[in-house]
Amino acid sequence: MNLEFNNTERINEQFLKLHKGHVYDIAIRAIERLLIEEALKQSCGNRIEAAKFLGIHRNTLRMKMKDMRIEIERFKI
Repeated sequence: MNLEFNNTERINEQFLKLHKGHVYDIAIRAIERLLIEEALKQSCGNRIEAAKFLGIHRNTLRMKMKDMRIEIERFKI
């Protein structure tokens, strides 16, 4: 499966100037957060299932959630 992001017009010049040298890291972190949150939604907050969905180890998921301050309670039913 190929993912395409064709919204480059949404990245404005001011953002690029403010974050010069960090744009890649900011973009990757934002996409990673979206993927983690979606996996947690799909798994109703089950971290093991979310990690499997993402193809990462559950400890990696926990570390990323802690780093991003993603609260598991938001996703539990």
